[in-house]
Amino acid sequence: MRLKDRVAVIIGDAWGIGAGIARCFAEEGAAVVIADCTTSEPVRLKKRYPSLPIMVVVGIVSPAPANRNRF
Repeated sequence: MRLKDRVAVIIGDAWGIGAGIARCFAEEGAAVVIADCTTSEPVRLKKRYPSLPIMVVVGIVSPAPANRNRF
């Protein structure tokens, strides 16, 4: 429980590496918030690990604003 009382926010990657990170963080005690533009993958992740403290937020409309500020 190295991440107890911590919150991890994972944005835009509810499958693959992002899902793995969410699962690992939750298993270590963090409350995990997943934000994604799709509904299927975040919900699938929550259903796959129902006992882990994972909150799903969907509805990110477009990745364009996030990409605009990359170096």
